[in-house]
Amino acid sequence: PFRAGCGGMGKLQRVFAALCGVAALVLGGFGVETAFSAPERAPVLLKTDEGIPQSAQGFLDSLRGGDLDGASAYLVGTPDLAPKEELGEAQKTVWEAYIASMDFRLEGAVYGTNQGPAMDVTLQALDIDSLCARLRELVPQTLERQIASAKDVAELYDAEGGYRQTLTDRVLLLSLEQALEENPQTKETRVTLHFVCGGGQWQIQPESGLIAFLSGNMSGG
Repeated sequence: PFRAGCGGMGKLQRVFAALCGVAALVLGGFGVETAFSAPERAPVLLKTDEGIPQSAQGFLDSLRGGDLDGASAYLVGTPDLAPKEELGEAQKTVWEAYIASMDFRLEGAVYGTNQGPAMDVTLQALDIDSLCARLRELVPQTLERQIASAKDVAELYDAEGGYRQTLTDRVLLLSLEQALEENPQTKETRVTLHFVCGGGQWQIQPESGLIAFLSGNMSGG
């Protein structure tokens, strides 16, 4: 049986919360506020130059290939899409798995909106909520196994009776690796890409759904 040290579970929960807070890694430093509203009238298909679909495809291909700098070049303001803080090993594993899972599907042709030309795209990536739900199941199991296999309690608890940082890091990483090996769920969301012409190039104006996807927070919250 494992012993919950003084403040031990609280420490583990804080680390776990940081692991699942993928959205904050990017969204907090994105620096883009948008307020796009859906057109009140039916979309009007546009006869336009090929620059718009080419920009859309270039942006999506860059993301699919994990080229965040290349993808940023297609966005207004060329925001830095990399995490805004140094990642621990488990957080880095989550982020890399999320980027690697990205896939996309353009839906239809360019059409006109009150904000200008637009295209719809279906985005797919690792379901962070589902992954974290699975981690909540795996972490206690992994922790119990680590405690049971320890040769000395000094490997587990610090001077205050809490779990050692090395233990919590190991538990989270092992749980995460198992969760990712179980063919985790992906999630789809459909967003509208709005285009503006700047510097002779069609660029995408980030909106809330796209920002949420890029941050790992596909719920938009």
